[in-house]
Amino acid sequence: MTHRIDRMAGEGLVTRDRDESNRVRVIVELTDEGRTKWLEAMQMATDFEEDLLQDLTPDERGALGEMLIRLLRRVEHAQPDAGGRLTDLD
Repeated sequence: MTHRIDRMAGEGLVTRDRDESNRVRVIVELTDEGRTKWLEAMQMATDFEEDLLQDLTPDERGALGEMLIRLLRRVEHAQPDAGGRLTDLD
């Protein structure tokens, strides 16, 4: 992770500062350029997903989403340290 953040900081995509209340913790934030790149990546992912799912009906898409959530819950149950992905899906 450190190498990736180093590279992103070097490219001007993120800033990195020490947390004054916890010197072990580092706060990483997107710059304006980083936010722009992130939004571009999210749009590319949305376009790819739409292309991938174009042959599914809305009901089939819903069923697929529900099945994927069930699988993710299984992963999180089996690996408690992998938690946190589902909090925005409930």
